[in-house]
Amino acid sequence: MSRQGIDRPAGVSIAAFVLSIMACLGLLLALLSIGALFLTHNPIIPKIPAVRIFFVCFDLLTLAVVVWCFWTVTGLFQLKPWARFSIMAIGAMDLCFFAIQSVGLVVIRSKYDFSGLTIPNGSTTHPGQIEISSLLLAVAAIDGVLALIGLWWLVYFNTRQVRLAFAGEMRQV
Repeated sequence: MSRQGIDRPAGVSIAAFVLSIMACLGLLLALLSIGALFLTHNPIIPKIPAVRIFFVCFDLLTLAVVVWCFWTVTGLFQLKPWARFSIMAIGAMDLCFFAIQSVGLVVIRSKYDFSGLTIPNGSTTHPGQIEISSLLLAVAAIDGVLALIGLWWLVYFNTRQVRLAFAGEMRQV
């Protein structure tokens, strides 16, 4: 049976779109990190070769994951069977990484006293400070949403309808 006769579930297209947005953001962050490492004088990153090698390896790993995500997006739109397993692996990593990070940030926020610690918001029109504890909570919430996306992919791509679509057994009505 040809792949043109298969009805792609809408959730597959939505998941591919969400993954492509996440991959684009990951690519942007990796490129900004590489730029900050090599094109600017950054007092946070010392000019110690071992430290620079670590950051280069981390950026290369990030770029490899981004390429894997784009490759998976292509496979999802074509309903390639391997793409279903690939997005479930990405979803499992996403769930683990962002859930641990979210919980960790909430634990850090509750364990340490950040009262009085602020970051200037940099705005000239609305001067003020951003409280660190509020920032940690906001980042933890964003991480929680990203973890839920990974959970969604794990559950959704294991449903019968999606498994059949990737097996090529659904026909367009």
